[in-house]
Amino acid sequence: MLTEQEEKMKLSDSEKLILLMLSEVFQKLKVEGSIDPALVKNAISLDHPWALKWEYDRVSALSGKNNLAESQVIDILNMWTLIE
Repeated sequence: MLTEQEEKMKLSDSEKLILLMLSEVFQKLKVEGSIDPALVKNAISLDHPWALKWEYDRVSALSGKNNLAESQVIDILNMWTLIE
């Protein structure tokens, strides 16, 4: 069973298609924005919507707080990035 947080980030097939099409439009038109269309395509194609929340904090802000496990993983990986 999905938690409330996972349910919020679960995308329907039609939403995935829309995001993939928009990311292709961004790439073809060479739109310079704050959203990376390649990241969006990869996150959707590989079924990793958490990657969007990871990269774009404002997505998490819109959907509510991260769950505890998610926050801990993010903190650990951020610390590892600083160590490297």
